[in-house]
Amino acid sequence: MVRISEGGLSGDRVVVKLEGDLIGPWVTEVATYCERRFQGGHKLTLDIGEVSFADRDGLRLLRNLLERQVNLTNCSSFLAEMLRTDGTGRMA
Repeated sequence: MVRISEGGLSGDRVVVKLEGDLIGPWVTEVATYCERRFQGGHKLTLDIGEVSFADRDGLRLLRNLLERQVNLTNCSSFLAEMLRTDGTGRMA
């Protein structure tokens, strides 16, 4: 399960905090939430400091969001390594 909460504005960006596991159906929930913000013309910063795990789909979503100029903040070293690799130790 993942919890999504808005933390306000930081400059021209909406800060969104994610908590929990970014897995299964929760990946779609986060993707839909972010897409609604993009359609509203918002830039996003995702605080992922409380994300404890992301499956392959969750990692793919985070990588796609990075490509769309979303800032990721408070990323744990575990999650940073998962983003750098494909989750099995191979480079993504």
